[in-house]
Formats: sequence, C-alpha cells, structure tokens
Amino acid sequence: MKESKPVILCVDDESIILDSLNFLFRNSFEDKYSVEFAESGSEALELIEELLEENREIAIIVSDYLMPGMKGDEFLINVHKMLPNTKKILLTGQADFKAVTNTINSANLYRFISKPWQNEDITLTISEAIKSYSQDKLLAVQNKQLEQKNIELEEKVNERTKLLNTSLDTIRRDLQIAKKIQESTLTYNLDPSLKLNICTTYIPMSEVGGDFFNISNSFDGIVRILLADATGHGVQAALITMAIRGIYDTIKDTEKELSNVVKLLNKQFIEKYGTLNTFFTGIVLDIDTINNCFRYASFGHPPCIFIKDSKISLLEKTGRMIGINKVSEYKVHEISYAEGNSIFLFTDGIFEQFNDNRDEFGEEKVNSILLENINLGLEENFNDLLGKLDVFLEGGEKQDDITLIGIKFLK
Repeated sequence: MKESKPVILCVDDESIILDSLNFLFRNSFEDKYSVEFAESGSEALELIEELLEENREIAIIVSDYLMPGMKGDEFLINVHKMLPNTKKILLTGQADFKAVTNTINSANLYRFISKPWQNEDITLTISEAIKSYSQDKLLAVQNKQLEQKNIELEEKVNERTKLLNTSLDTIRRDLQIAKKIQESTLTYNLDPSLKLNICTTYIPMSEVGGDFFNISNSFDGIVRILLADATGHGVQAALITMAIRGIYDTIKDTEKELSNVVKLLNKQFIEKYGTLNTFFTGIVLDIDTINNCFRYASFGHPPCIFIKDSKISLLEKTGRMIGINKVSEYKVHEISYAEGNSIFLFTDGIFEQFNDNRDEFGEEKVNSILLENINLGLEENFNDLLGKLDVFLEGGEKQDDITLIGIKFLK
C-alpha cells in the first residue's frame, strides 16, 4: 500500500485566493505534499477530522483571518489543541495586532504573512515551515527513541543495582564474619600473679584491618607480645595478618630466643608468601617478670615508648621490616623496669593521621599525650589520646588502622 503524502491545508473564504494557493503550492510541493482546501474554519475542522481518521499527516495549515462564522485566530487555536506540532500560518490583510498576538501565544503561530503577498515570499515561508516541521518530527522520533533507550537503560541499571545490592549484602555479611574472626584472634588471658596491667585498643579503618597483635604466656614468668602492621588496608591486609598469625603460632611457644623468633618469622613468611611482594613491620617483646626486665626486637617499626620516672625512652627498630631479605639479622635490646613504669606499643595509624589542612597528628603529640596522662589508668589514657585525635581530625575519617597496647608494671 502506497503511503499517503503529508497534507498542506489552505483555509480561505475567497475562491480566488484558494485557486492562487492551489496553483502555487501544487507547482512547488506536489511531489512530496498533497494540498487540501476549505472555505471556512468549521469546514476545515471537519476536513481535519476526516484526514485524521484516515491517518493522514497534516504538516502545514495556511489560514485567512477574516472568515464567516469563525475567525482565523479562533480556528488555529482550536486546531492547535488537536495538532500541536502542525505549523500554522496566518495569511490575511485584516488581522489586528491583538489577534496575531493571541494566535502566537495560544496556537504557536509559525508565521504571519500580509496580503497581498509575493509568490517567492510565501513559497519560501512554506519551504521553511516544511523544513521546521520535518526537523521537529525527526527530533520527536529521536526523543522517543532516546526515551525508550533511557527506559531500557534504567531497567538495566535497576537490575544491576539489585544484583550489586545482593552482592554487597553478601560482602557485608562476609566482612562481619571476618571481623568477628579477626577480633577473636586478638583475645588474651594472662595470669594475674604476673603483676602486669595490660590494655589494648584496636580500631580498623573498615570492618577488618591490617594490624595484628598477640599476647601470651610463652614461658615461665615471660609474657610475649607481638604487634605487627601489614602493608595496605581492608581485606587484603587482614588476610596478611592471618598469614602472620599462622606462622607466628608455630614459633612463639617453641623458640625462647627472641632474635630467633623474628628471624624464623621473616624466613618462613618469605618462603610462603614472598611472591605476593608484601611486607610488614612490627615489634616483639618479652617481659621477664622474674628478673624485672624486658627484651625487644623491632623490625622496621616506628619507635614505641618506655616511660620511666616521667621520662620517655624510644624503642627504636633493631632490624629491617619482614619480607625483604630472607637472611636479615635482628638485634635484641634488654631494658630493666620497676614498679609504676609503662610501655606503650602502637602502630603508625595513631600518628600518621592528617586533617583537612594536611597537618599530621604526629609522633611527638602521641608521645606527649601518653606521658602527660601517665598517672591515669591505661584505658583513660587511651581514651584521652583518641579523643584528642578526633578533635584534631574535626570529624574527618581516620586514614589508617590504629592499634594501642599499654603495659603498666604493678607491685
């Protein structure tokens, strides 16, 4: 079935005008458009209804203004309600400014042409109207296609969001389980007769973190403490801490010499996980409660502190971080302690924190706060330190895992 041409409809109560338009439009546009005529607004409305019932496309309407029964502005306003996209042209010599303005505002009038007209002018106007109508039609099709694509995209986004939310729920559940597992590895139970007060605080950046500590009665009268800080954050770093624990658990209760503990920890970590190209710092500490001294080896770890007589001694590193060289050597330092002395072990997360001005909280501030509060209980001391860190960050997020271990020697 041959597709019908779009319609150019001319409306005028003077037959001579219609004949002129018929001759002009058929010569100029008949190859692509059919031309229809009506002698009044009411007749034109009936014709429009018939054309619409036949699914005909009405592209352009050219209407006179002064016609019996229904003036051109009223007619075009009625047409606009049915055909908002049709280009409407008012062609008359008697329309007043108010009528034209009314038609522009209420019928989206495309052009107003005064009688008598120049054939070239009206032909050009119709050509431009056709072009504008075609562009609007193409734009409408493209908008509809875009709207459909947006609907399809939104459906895909909703579907994928649903899948992502399901996956995120699974990940959150898994992380909560991982958190409980990691927290369970940080428990300890010491003999109260050892005359030690120990307090620990562990604050991972997310559900799990890359800090790890272990406190145990490894030998008679000796409490062995390991604090380790794996590179990275989150799940990856947490898995490294599980690897550290797996190796350390096989060493801590069999190797009495502290230097051998660290050497074996380093050797076995490289043998098992060297291909991962990962490292960790830390400190291992033996507190000899019989001889009132402690020995430590620090592998690439930031200086922790020993406080005696209100003075700070730094527990400097005694070897390189673990995971670099399989045959690294680690020195052990021994220090005597007395009642009331304290040791504070921590990872760099407590001082490598930056506020919005990129100012660092810093080691000096941490050490001075711990010293200032030395007469407080360990938990109170830690709470004050963390409170001052929060004030420094002004509500900002912490940028690293934080672990604090406080040891106070009792009577």
